[in-house]
Amino acid sequence: MAELKQIIKDLEFQQNYVGNMFLKPPENNFSRVNLFGEISQLSEFTADSLYLFYEFILPVGWKIDNENSYSLIYKHEKIKQENLNRLKSISQTSTGYINDKSFSFFKSKEYSFFRGNDIKNLETLTHNFSLPFELELLGHNSILNTITPKLLIQINSVDWWERHRIEGYSYINIPIKTGHISLDLPCFKPKEDTYMKIFSYFLGGSRKIPEL
Repeated sequence: MAELKQIIKDLEFQQNYVGNMFLKPPENNFSRVNLFGEISQLSEFTADSLYLFYEFILPVGWKIDNENSYSLIYKHEKIKQENLNRLKSISQTSTGYINDKSFSFFKSKEYSFFRGNDIKNLETLTHNFSLPFELELLGHNSILNTITPKLLIQINSVDWWERHRIEGYSYINIPIKTGHISLDLPCFKPKEDTYMKIFSYFLGGSRKIPEL
């Protein structure tokens, strides 16, 4: 009887020591990738208040590590409702400030023809966000370093009349490697005709890139 009690005590000690909260290793031909990142700031924008949307696009062969619930390989994962906030989000509104240490086209002598009477409206601003994101993914080893997830960013402005405009787009193919990486991303904006510029100035709104 004493032996049985000791065996039970040893088993309980081992279970408490090891625990049961460890994730199972990925299935064959998959690797687990953990992304921890931050969208720190935007610069070279003239709008006073900016906010942004971001979204991760998972190509075929990638999927969310949803508590070891795996989907079939080489099929698009059907994103569940609880996974939406993992792949896309919206930031707070950031008020810009003039950063004398950053380069500005409007301060450069080479671009002095941009200068006008109202120089305040031509100053480019820096907007701090410090917006963190975290994503746990599974990637198939055959495409792990060749076809990677994309991060899409849409930058919007809002003025004191509550008029919202798209100020730019940016994207990046997520580099899959260990360590800390700091990247500066360029932004672009679709060209607008005169009608759209007038509409945007008075009512807000901008020309959007069509969704795929």
